[in-house]
Amino acid sequence: MSLGDARVEGIFRDSAWKYFVVHADQRLKLFQFYITLCTALLAAGGLLIRLEEPKVLLVILGVFSVFVSFIFWKLDLRTKTLVKRGEEALKTLDNLHEIPHLDGEGPSPVKLFERDDFLVDKDAFSSPIMGHFSYSKCFNATFLFVGFLGLLATAHGLGLLASAYGIGIGVFKALTPME
Repeated sequence: MSLGDARVEGIFRDSAWKYFVVHADQRLKLFQFYITLCTALLAAGGLLIRLEEPKVLLVILGVFSVFVSFIFWKLDLRTKTLVKRGEEALKTLDNLHEIPHLDGEGPSPVKLFERDDFLVDKDAFSSPIMGHFSYSKCFNATFLFVGFLGLLATAHGLGLLASAYGIGIGVFKALTPME
C-alpha cells in the first residue's frame, strides 16, 4: 500500500471511529437520562399513592411513563442503528488487510468488532441467565419493565377513580384496595 493509500485509509478510519464513538456515547447518555427520568417518575408515583392525591394524577403519571418508555425505546433503536453503521465501516476498513484468524480461536484480536461478533455468537448458546447480555437486551428489558409499571399505575389510578365514583368495573375493582 502506498503512503497515499495509507493516509486516505487513516482519514476514513479516523472518521468512522469518531462516528462510532459519538453515537455510542449518545446512546449511553440517552439511556442514563431515561433512567434518571424514570427514577423521578417512580418517586412521584409512590408519593401520589402514599399521599392519596387526586387519582387522575396517578393515571396521567402512568400514561406518561408508558409514553416516555415508548419514545426512548424508539430513540434507542435509532442510535443503535447509527452505532452499527460505525461498526460496519470499521469492519470494512479492517477487512482491507489480510490478518489471519487464530487457529480455533476465531478472528485476530486486532479485528475488534469481528472478534467480538465471534465471541458473542460463541457465548450465545451458553446459559440463558449467565450468557451474553447485549446493551439492547438490557435496555429493552428496562423499557418494557417501566412501561409495564406505567400500565399498572394507570390501571390502579383508574380503579381508584372508579371506586371513588362508585363505579364497579371488573379489572379496576380487583385492583383497588378493599375498604
